[in-house]
Amino acid sequence: MKRKRNEPMKIGSDNDFEKAEKNGETDASEDDSEYLEDEDVKEILEEDGQVSNSLEDSRFEESTKPPKKLGKLSKDELFKPPSRDELNNLKEAETLFHSSLFKMQTEELLKEVKVKPKLKKKFEPWLHALKEYLSHLKEEPAYELSDLSWLKKKNVKVPLVWEPQEAKGKFCFLPPSNIRIVGSYLLDLVCRPNVTIDVAVEIPKEMLQHGDFLNHRYCRKRALYLAILASTLKKSELVKEVSFTYSHGDPRKPSLLITPMDKPFTVCLLPHPPMEYFKLSRFLPRKNNVRPSWFFGSSSTLREDVPTPHYNASVLRDLKMVENLEYLYQKLGSSPGLCDAILMLKVWLHQRHLDKIHGGFSGFIMTMFVAYLLKVRRVSSLMSSYQVLRTVLLSLSQADWCSQGITLCNDVSDSQRCIEEFHSLYEVVFLDSSGFLNLCADMSKETFQRAEEFREFWGHKSELRRFQDGGICEAVLWPASSTADRRMIFKLVAQFVLEKHAGISPQFVEIIGGQLDHLLTVPCSALPSDWPSYGTGEEATMAVIQSYSSLMKKLRSVEGLPLSITSIQGISPIFRGCEVFPPVPISYRAGKKMTSHKQNCTILKGNVGMAPSWVQPLKVVVHMEGSGKWPDDVHAIRRVKAAFHIRLAELLKKQFSLTTAPFPEYVDIFMDGYVFRIIIACHKELILSRQVMTPEGIVAVKDTEESQNLERQTVLLPKLTSTLQGLHAQHSIFSASCRLAKRWINSQLLGDHISDVCIELLVSHLFLAPTPFTVPGSPQVAFLRFLFLLSNHDWQTSPLILNLNNEFKKKDFVEIQKTFTSQRPTLPPMFIAIPQDKVVSTWTRHSPSTRILHRLTILAKEALATLEKQLKESSEMDIRQSFGQFVNMLNSFRAWVGRALDFGAGVSGSIPCNTTKYSPHYKLQVHYKSDSQSPSMDDGCCRLATFLLIFRPPLDLYDVIIHLRPLQIPKRHLGVDYQEGKILSKCEPYKYSKDEKLPVVDYDPVVKYLKELNVCYKEFALFFYDHFGGEFVGVLWKPFAFEPKPFKISHIGGRMIKGSTKDGEANIVPNIEAILEDFSILGTGLVRCIETKTEKWMID
Repeated sequence: MKRKRNEPMKIGSDNDFEKAEKNGETDASEDDSEYLEDEDVKEILEEDGQVSNSLEDSRFEESTKPPKKLGKLSKDELFKPPSRDELNNLKEAETLFHSSLFKMQTEELLKEVKVKPKLKKKFEPWLHALKEYLSHLKEEPAYELSDLSWLKKKNVKVPLVWEPQEAKGKFCFLPPSNIRIVGSYLLDLVCRPNVTIDVAVEIPKEMLQHGDFLNHRYCRKRALYLAILASTLKKSELVKEVSFTYSHGDPRKPSLLITPMDKPFTVCLLPHPPMEYFKLSRFLPRKNNVRPSWFFGSSSTLREDVPTPHYNASVLRDLKMVENLEYLYQKLGSSPGLCDAILMLKVWLHQRHLDKIHGGFSGFIMTMFVAYLLKVRRVSSLMSSYQVLRTVLLSLSQADWCSQGITLCNDVSDSQRCIEEFHSLYEVVFLDSSGFLNLCADMSKETFQRAEEFREFWGHKSELRRFQDGGICEAVLWPASSTADRRMIFKLVAQFVLEKHAGISPQFVEIIGGQLDHLLTVPCSALPSDWPSYGTGEEATMAVIQSYSSLMKKLRSVEGLPLSITSIQGISPIFRGCEVFPPVPISYRAGKKMTSHKQNCTILKGNVGMAPSWVQPLKVVVHMEGSGKWPDDVHAIRRVKAAFHIRLAELLKKQFSLTTAPFPEYVDIFMDGYVFRIIIACHKELILSRQVMTPEGIVAVKDTEESQNLERQTVLLPKLTSTLQGLHAQHSIFSASCRLAKRWINSQLLGDHISDVCIELLVSHLFLAPTPFTVPGSPQVAFLRFLFLLSNHDWQTSPLILNLNNEFKKKDFVEIQKTFTSQRPTLPPMFIAIPQDKVVSTWTRHSPSTRILHRLTILAKEALATLEKQLKESSEMDIRQSFGQFVNMLNSFRAWVGRALDFGAGVSGSIPCNTTKYSPHYKLQVHYKSDSQSPSMDDGCCRLATFLLIFRPPLDLYDVIIHLRPLQIPKRHLGVDYQEGKILSKCEPYKYSKDEKLPVVDYDPVVKYLKELNVCYKEFALFFYDHFGGEFVGVLWKPFAFEPKPFKISHIGGRMIKGSTKDGEANIVPNIEAILEDFSILGTGLVRCIETKTEKWMID
């Protein structure tokens, strides 16, 4: 019978369908609608229709020509009555689909998933060529089935576990006796985008023996047959790639995947024995075809007739493969409505991940079920695809194949007896037309009843939800307004599950894993009212990146610049996801007493009582194209760059209405509530800055401090930023981990002595080379590893090698270690090698010093010990008299937990599908107290406060402490011990205004003060400060600075004459009183008081 699959469905009126019902062709009744409403099915199809979005980018999507423009219709054509076909289509849509819109959505979905005729034209000639190739394969000599040594010559491995080794019989390869298409292709039921066409390869009967169904002989010959086909096809010009896979995850049933050369499809070769080669009675479920004495050895105590139902079904599935296809073709081949419904059901299964697992609900089982409904007249070949879909879903919801199996066998007398026999050995029963093969032999009860068990486990939390990919499934939604909240969803899950199934109140459940998150949180008083949730800053970082992307588009589209822009790269830590406190957009409206306006800029008045809100400039390096007109003098180039800054500011203001302010070194742009600092870079400036004039008048090329700083800012830092962006994209917690490490370094007042980039590289090492641990799964674990790295790495004898982007080869590691060992005295104390910097360690060249590194190592070791102790104390179980009752509840709860992990795919709220992923990183602790004790949440608050200890610096080390006025510290709200409610500048949501002014940018009086102290007194002391809300500056005298020195005019600053040498020359020593007075004078208005630790030193 010739199939006319592509012809339109011929249903002219409702009478056809009514006749079908009256004639008994369908038993579906309208009463079923109370279980499955029409709107429910429409909702499913509407969501499934969204699959087209994911298919547009598929490599199988064919190009389409733009539609031709239609001419203008005349008045007669525009208002002519509908034709007969149009009336039939309208009536059909109303009767069979209930709405024209719904019918259009269905047709669009089918259009997206159906295979195009163009692909068929490519496949059929290729298949003919494959048949020719396989039919002319040479015969192979016979080998013992237990001997696999000959496979080494074929350069292929057998895709089967060969245990036990013993096997009777011989194997000799012969060309296939028949090659035919099977599966969904013949019925036009293949779904895009991953088009896989099944091709059955019949094993010649001369290769088999009638006893091969015993003891895995057939399975082994089948696997060897595939191995030889794979070895041969690898050499064919028809094939691009071959690989082995398992049919529906069954390890006994390997198959061969073939990727044709330049063809948009994949072919799956499925070997099978000749039909009726083995007797079907040999594969009844109670038969034994794998002898225990062979499989387990002579020591086996099992009876020889123990049933092997799953093995029997596996072999029988191959034996009945072609026959079942012919059955489907006969039943469904001429029914477009049935086939279209099956396509939609396959999409439905795929979106719920039910068709890919071993023992899952495959598309083949769904197709056979539709054939079963057709057999029992629940569906009709005259039904529309919507009606079939509705009936199938309704029948599935009412079916129970676990206790009442179904069969396609026509022998009614033996059906019930066979089904009962199969139920005794299989959990789910669905027999094919022969009555011997259980199509659901590998399906578990849980798979068939998955939705019910999910709802039973999660209770009222479970609900049917729709997802952006078109999927609709039972899911559990956990509230999370930020990334930090999503990381702690496990806490909500654990509390809910323990309370529901073990009766444990959430008050007794504690999660060890997020105690340090609040250190990356900004107080609510420092946020605008429209900002949803700051969390740990990830959302604020993404907002900056989005604004930065918009700025890049504007910069690239600027018209009028003398030279075009070649590259744009942000270099601030926020573009690497490493800014400790990412800024949020607010309206900067300082009071008139504090500021004034000059043109489009806000100017700070002198002697203000409170520092304005700190506005961080986000630095962006812009490279211009090369040109021979760039000057040959460094100073001239800088003047040209200043002109570029002025011109760029004018164009951005004119073309995009942006507030800009040009400066000689940069141009500030105020956009979306952020200030971007654009720095124009010229490669020629770097070359010229390396040229120095020798005393002999010769120009030499030499790295200077100026050229090194310029190279770091315009070349090295943009490259490193791009690399760390990739690391951040690969590991989502890299950002929070790095920012937590920076927070701790600054809290120890060492932020000025270790560069930001150095800290970022140290943290990246935890993700690039986590051995002997695994990659951190939470910021808290990464912070612990960071402290461990600082305190345990041997910085004196071992370099820290970061293989960014896997650019290092084995020889590079040897070379770096060798160079490090030979040049150790000249290298910095902390040496970090990256692909762009193997020898110098640019980012640690000037800091930390040896003493600072030693201090940092000691602090890290103490902080690690303290934090581990706190975590251990917090995780001790407090179980009193109710311990026995608690254990009993947990034992009853254990089975529920196992099933909960199986349902991870249905949990939403950005929790991973495999909830065990976070188990090494978040620790669940249950406190179960006796009846005499009531739960106290104060205990948790106290434990939370103890985690702050390692973020409070020890002050006994410092000789002088300079206390600052809090109101003059613009970042005072970021302090570790900041209390909500202190006075802050009012934060209003950002709103764009045409006359908006550039705020006061990068004004931090404490930073300016520290800069003055270092310029004037770095010879006498080291200065330490926490840049995130620190209220004091630690001063540490340098011991050698107090040694008497001979009097010199150049050394008189900060010293006084005291004593004399043996030769009668005057000595000078530091004038501590004057220096302390200078500290106060330099910090007038900023310094509150100066505390001296005179117990450590004395002023004579």
